[in-house]
Amino acid sequence: SQPDACWTARHVESSDSAVRRSYAPRPMARVLGDRDGSLDRVAWILAGFVPFFAYVATASGFAFWLDSGELRAAGVDLDIAHPPGHPLSSLVSRAFAFLPIGPLAFRVAVGQAACAAIAGVVFHRAVVTTRRAQGVRHDAVAVGTGLGASWLVTLSYGFWIQAVRPEVYALEAMVLAVVLERVVALEARWPTLDLAPLHHAGLAFGLGLANHHFMALLTVPAVLPTVVRVWRARGTRAIAISAGAVLGGLSTYVYLPLRASTAPPMDLGHPTDPSRFFWVVSARALQSTHALERGPLAIRLMDVTVALAENLHVVTLLAALAGAYVLVRADGARRIGRVWSATALFGVRGRAMLGFVSGNPDALGYLMPTLFAIVALAASVFGAVTVLAAAEAEQATLSPRPSRPPLVGAVLALVTLAAGAWQHRAGAA
Repeated sequence: SQPDACWTARHVESSDSAVRRSYAPRPMARVLGDRDGSLDRVAWILAGFVPFFAYVATASGFAFWLDSGELRAAGVDLDIAHPPGHPLSSLVSRAFAFLPIGPLAFRVAVGQAACAAIAGVVFHRAVVTTRRAQGVRHDAVAVGTGLGASWLVTLSYGFWIQAVRPEVYALEAMVLAVVLERVVALEARWPTLDLAPLHHAGLAFGLGLANHHFMALLTVPAVLPTVVRVWRARGTRAIAISAGAVLGGLSTYVYLPLRASTAPPMDLGHPTDPSRFFWVVSARALQSTHALERGPLAIRLMDVTVALAENLHVVTLLAALAGAYVLVRADGARRIGRVWSATALFGVRGRAMLGFVSGNPDALGYLMPTLFAIVALAASVFGAVTVLAAAEAEQATLSPRPSRPPLVGAVLALVTLAAGAWQHRAGAA
């Protein structure tokens, strides 16, 4: 649901220091461009189903390793997993366990595959919005770049490995992708009277806290400036609605004491009273175990960087640095650039704080939002080049908008698609 107009705010100080706001509409086409929905729909299908079928074809029919067996059992029997309990994961896994398509572990893995595929679709939409905020006005270029960027992430090993085993990371990547996409959509339209994207982000953030709260908290620095901006422009009522949405997602934790009171087969932590409930949700039992694998911070940061380079290639990392600069310099995408940059920086720093990165598939799960941010930043370089090429074409043809996309933009979109398709080969191996 995209409004036909967004709104520009003018702030006028009155004599008693109260702020009065008046709004004047301006066309959305300057931000979003004239869009053909059919191309978007085709791209959404490809962004979701291509990874999904790849995931299902390689999903595990067994409990896999580490705590996958425990999480599978928690989903199938609606048990309580290790701290922080992961109630949302148990409920989602239980729903997919009803599918009559093979072993229970495979059914739960298919649930994670579906979550990872949905995350790819949402991320594709966020990249397209970022390209349009940069000034890319041709559907073929913006949508093609978004699809290639989505495949580059979802078909990487670090993403793929989370989508084929009973775990919590693909589900968390899905809800956090919704958070980031909704914030990007709001920033692309700001200033606006339509704050529904922030409320949607609040609900998704609450659900993220009910699944893996550490990963969700790492997105706070990316979202907080937007929340403050909305509070200053629209007051506490808008923030209160979003806070209520967060609480709605957090209410999933009610599952823990209710299920624990029925003595389930697996009841780790037995959160039946406030003290035990807090012990489980806070994951206090795990907070000291990471010290066993903790080395110097510089080494841990290097491990994270190597893991990212192995999944996305060092060229993508270098392009992301250039993309962060490009977005900060673009008037229409400056705030969006800060969202992606903060997600990348705090994701890297947060994972490095925990240690135990090299060879750890769970560590790659923590980095799934970081993969989103790095690829979004890297694709911004192509967006900037396309905008410059389009500007030169306008001057050459004396047309405000050439009917065909600039050749450079089309080539870069094809390069992005090829990179995403090539990622399938490396990820499948």
